Amino acid sequence: MEDYIKDEQPMEQQYNNYQQPVQGETLPNAVASMVLGILSIVLGCSPVGIILGPIGMSKAKKAFAIDEQYPGYYNGQGMAKAGKITSIIGLILGILGTIFWILYILFIVWAVKEGYDVDEYMY
Repeated sequence: MEDYIKDEQPMEQQYNNYQQPVQGETLPNAVASMVLGILSIVLGCSPVGIILGPIGMSKAKKAFAIDEQYPGYYNGQGMAKAGKITSIIGLILGILGTIFWILYILFIVWAVKEGYDVDEYMY
């Protein structure tokens, strides 16, 4: 019984063992950042790009923070960087797409108020 008690690690060491990352794992939030960035580009013509872009950028920021905390342990820094870049592009496309649709709707409303037959020009 005494041998079993001597082999146990102190509670602090056991807790610290669980906190250490495994070398070679993919950086947490890197894949999520890249997926959200790609989706923000694909859906960038709608306001969805405005929503997904900042979420992807925050995931990339968290991934870079983890990488700074544990340098050399994780792989996937390129995915985090790609996620940040694609999220920025998706955010810009979302803003431009939303501005386009707002201007388009305002133009149609203006044309109807001025008396233009909008159906004749649309079809």
